[in-house]
Amino acid sequence: MLHLALAAVTNACYDLWAKKRGLPLWKLLIDLSPEEIINTLDLSYLNKKARG
Repeated sequence: MLHLALAAVTNACYDLWAKKRGLPLWKLLIDLSPEEIINTLDLSYLNKKARG
């Protein structure tokens, strides 16, 4: 359940970022490199799951 909440917050942040830049969300995401997209996400929970 927590992951769904975090995904909703992440999506809202992307929406606000796109709105601030005056771009549609799809355009903002297409203009970012894969590395830039990954750098905007907190994936630390994946490391914790892998460790058990």
